[in-house]
Amino acid sequence: MFIVSKVRFSLFLSGFFGLFLFMAPSSFAQSSTNYRIWTDVIGGGGGESSSASYQSFSTLGQPSPLGPSNSSAYYNYAGFIYSLDWIPISAHLVDFDGDGKTDIAVWRPGDGVWYIRNSRDGSVTTIPWGSGSLIDIPVPGDYDGDGKADLAVWRPGDGVWYILRSTDGGVTTTPWGLGSLDDIPVPGDYDGDGKTDLAVWRPGDGVWYIRNSGDGSVIARGWGTGSLNDVPVPGDFDGDGKADLAVWRPGDGVWYIRNSRDDSITLIPWGSGSLNDIPVPGDYDGDGKTDIAVWRPGDGVWYIRRSRDQVVTTQAWGTLGDIPVPGDYDGDGKTDIAVWRPGDGTWYIFGSLNGTVTTRPWGSDALKDIPISANPASYMYREGGLY
Repeated sequence: MFIVSKVRFSLFLSGFFGLFLFMAPSSFAQSSTNYRIWTDVIGGGGGESSSASYQSFSTLGQPSPLGPSNSSAYYNYAGFIYSLDWIPISAHLVDFDGDGKTDIAVWRPGDGVWYIRNSRDGSVTTIPWGSGSLIDIPVPGDYDGDGKADLAVWRPGDGVWYILRSTDGGVTTTPWGLGSLDDIPVPGDYDGDGKTDLAVWRPGDGVWYIRNSGDGSVIARGWGTGSLNDVPVPGDFDGDGKADLAVWRPGDGVWYIRNSRDDSITLIPWGSGSLNDIPVPGDYDGDGKTDIAVWRPGDGVWYIRRSRDQVVTTQAWGTLGDIPVPGDYDGDGKTDIAVWRPGDGTWYIFGSLNGTVTTRPWGSDALKDIPISANPASYMYREGGLY
C-alpha cells in the first residue's frame, strides 16, 4: 500500500485535470451555414456546438493581428482565420505556441524556470515563473482565451494563482483555494467559454470550488470523497464543451462522472487500484469526448475505453518508472500515448496520426524537473510508487 503525503499529493496532481488543448484544423475548407464547433480535451475530452453567431474580421487562412475572435464564417485563432468547422473554442493547456500541438515542456522547481520546446519551429523558450521553495504547483492553461497556454502556478501557502498572460505579458493574481485544507487545483473550462477557470477540489469535504471566467460566478459542488482516496479526473465526457466533475476511486476502480449537459450520473468500472493503475483520460478516438483510460505501470499497457463505440484498445508503451504524459503532439485532434522517462530525461511519444514514434530528450530527473502534461498521472507514479 502506498503512502501519499499531503504536500506531495497536491504536487503530483498539479492541477492538470480538465485542461484543454486545441483540436487542429484538418483543412481550411469554407464552412457551411450549419457550424460544428469542436473542442478537444486532454485529461478531459471535448464537445461540439451545432450553431453559433460570429463576426468576421479577415480572410480565410490569412494572418490577422486581432487575436481570437468570433466570426460569421471563420474564426481568428492564433493569428490565422479558420473555418468554423474547426473552431478551437476550448482553453489550451500545453500548447504554448498556439499551433494546435502539445509542446514538450518541463518546470524546474530549483530555479522556477519553464523550459519549453515549441512544436511550431523547434525553438526553445525559457521563462522563470514560480518557486519550488514555496512548493508552487504548475497549472498552465488558457486563462486569457487567446488560444495559447499561459504560464501559471498555484501557491498552497497563500492559495494564490499567479498567471502570466500570453496575450500581453501581464500578470494576474487571484486567491482561490487553501493549501492548509489540502486543496487540489483542478483548473478547466467548466462554463464552456473557451477560457480556463480557476478551480480546486477539497478532499476533506469532497467539494469542487469553481470560479467561472465567463461571469465570475462561483460554484461549490460536492463530488467525490478524500477518505476513499478519490482522484479528481474532470473532463468533457458528455461532449458539450464543458468540463464535467469526475473522480476515479482506486478502491473499486470506478469512474464517477457528473455530466454537465443534463446533470446525469455515469458510473463506469475501469482500472484497478490494487494494480497501481494511473488514470490517463483523453480523447484518444478524436470524437470530441473524453475517453476513460488507465496506464498500468506493471505491464506498461494503456487500457483505453473509446467513447465513440465503447471498444477497448490496449497498447503497450512505457515501462516501470516512466511517467505518462499523454497529449496531442502530432496535432490530429487525438490524444497520443506518451511517457517521460526520468532515468534519461527522454520523452517517448507514439503518434496517433500514423503511428510515428518520437523520442526527444528534454528535462532532467537529477534536477527534479516536472514534465508538463495535461494529465495528473504525470505526477502520480514515479520510481516504483506514488508520491
